Amino acid sequence: MATVLVVGFGPFLDVVDNPAAALARAVDGRALGGDDRVVGRVMDVSYRRAPAQVQAWVEELGADLVLGVGVARGRSVAMLERVAVRAGDASSADVDGDHLGDLGLLVDGGDARVRSTFPEAPFLAATGLATSEDAGRYVCNAWLWTCAQRLAGVPVGFLHVPDVGLDAEVLVRGLVAVCAARRGEGFPAPAALGVLPVRVRELLEAIAAAGGRPRVVGGSVRDRLLGRAGKDLDLEVHRLELQPLLEVLRRFGRVDEVGRSFGVLKLRLGAVELDISIPRRDSRAGVGHKGIRADADPFLGEVEAARRRDLTVNAIAWDPLNNLLIDPFGGVGDLRQGLLRAVDARTFGEDPLRALRVAQFAGRLGAEVDPTLARLCAQAPLHELPPERVRGEIDKLLLKAARPSVGWEVARATGAFAKVLPAWDHPARPELDLAAAADVDGQGERLALLYAAASRDEAALLDTLTRLRVFRQDGVDVRSLACFLARRRDEAAGDVSDARIRRLADEGSLVLLSVAARNPLLEVRAAALGVRDGPLPALVGGIDALAAGFAPGPAMGEALARVREAQLDGGVVTSEDARALLSTLAHPASGRA
Repeated sequence: MATVLVVGFGPFLDVVDNPAAALARAVDGRALGGDDRVVGRVMDVSYRRAPAQVQAWVEELGADLVLGVGVARGRSVAMLERVAVRAGDASSADVDGDHLGDLGLLVDGGDARVRSTFPEAPFLAATGLATSEDAGRYVCNAWLWTCAQRLAGVPVGFLHVPDVGLDAEVLVRGLVAVCAARRGEGFPAPAALGVLPVRVRELLEAIAAAGGRPRVVGGSVRDRLLGRAGKDLDLEVHRLELQPLLEVLRRFGRVDEVGRSFGVLKLRLGAVELDISIPRRDSRAGVGHKGIRADADPFLGEVEAARRRDLTVNAIAWDPLNNLLIDPFGGVGDLRQGLLRAVDARTFGEDPLRALRVAQFAGRLGAEVDPTLARLCAQAPLHELPPERVRGEIDKLLLKAARPSVGWEVARATGAFAKVLPAWDHPARPELDLAAAADVDGQGERLALLYAAASRDEAALLDTLTRLRVFRQDGVDVRSLACFLARRRDEAAGDVSDARIRRLADEGSLVLLSVAARNPLLEVRAAALGVRDGPLPALVGGIDALAAGFAPGPAMGEALARVREAQLDGGVVTSEDARALLSTLAHPASGRA
């Protein structure tokens, strides 16, 4: 049973029974479906004492959500506030004349800016209301900020209604939708999710006909809601055992059963790669993150299946057959606000890798990290993780984030870098985001550029690459290439001679070096010298040296090296010139040129 506490602010204002107070009284005792209910209370103390009163009510009622309601003079529509700032940081007086810093609502510490955690998506879908980020102009701002600090773990929101009030039925309808979403019931999905390929939809219909409930889950939903739909889909199938699910899938193609023991299957339908899983139930089988055993349980339920996920933005499911979103933890609202929150603070730390996942998602989504989540990340025992798992998250941060510096600062602020990559425990270098924005083909090349850009110098880079066991990627020697970029970028940023450019091309990619050095002219000059895409071809080789009279051995190698140096200096430009020089080196007394 869920209890929603609606707090109306009113009698101590100049209007004895204002619309906010009337609304709280009107909804008191209303049923919200299932065993859920709403309790309305009217705040009859000053704003200074209001947060303590709300906290007492929450403890008394065991409230699961809190929604404050106040009157916004001058507004014509009701709006759900999204952001609150610490009262002392507010830049102006309240529109009613009270200065926000004089209300006595401050608590010690706390973040200067917090976002409402009230599940806005089902509420807005059911009511048609809008959101606002203008709370800083109203005294409710400080109340919302203070309550968010005091009531960690309880979603808190604030609804501003106009002078004419709001129909109680609209508010009840929104709260019913919120509670239904918390129970795992769906609400209408936005058009942003798009349309699935015909063959995929046919598969979902076949699964449903066999008794299953197919859901698109995880990053597939998150990215579609952000307008970033990819080719691959993650499916979770409820209420259908593994064997009958396999029988359905085999009618559509060859099933990869490599993850069968974990309830995970793969199927390709045209260009779409499907990862298909059955919900899993966790049980403790040992100590640490390796001591958690996951067993397939198709009857686990939508809410508990979502609870296993790390972040609310990753715990959203989509029922495409009925076009409903299933979002019991408010992930859609968090996604809209750019906020990362833990699904369940009690279980978040069971896998310490999640602390690094938070950093890379902050970078990829450009999202803020909820203060409670930041504290959970800071407590993660990252030393338990093998280097391969750490590298996987670091690579995602570097390769997938438009601004990796955002995730970098999260990793630094939560102590992740200090624990696993101490050479990176410094503010993000400006070059990192510039490198991420560069148009570079090849994942190995991009990684080399980004690792170099992230590191202050070659020593720090080598320490990081060694800890992460970075060597080759997609046929590219990432370690050598990254070290070349870190070693030569300062030199390449200045005025480099033609001969030096030719020599740099022997060491590594000048296209990447021009990016690392922030010197686009270097690439232009390299193209003019014929070394943009690789070093100058050698003009002579061992056969030429033998023909000139050299015997195999060190002297031959030294002679070929001298010819190469002359070529790089620009004094030898043709094969004829190179062979003539070889001959001179082989017969110095002949005087031949």
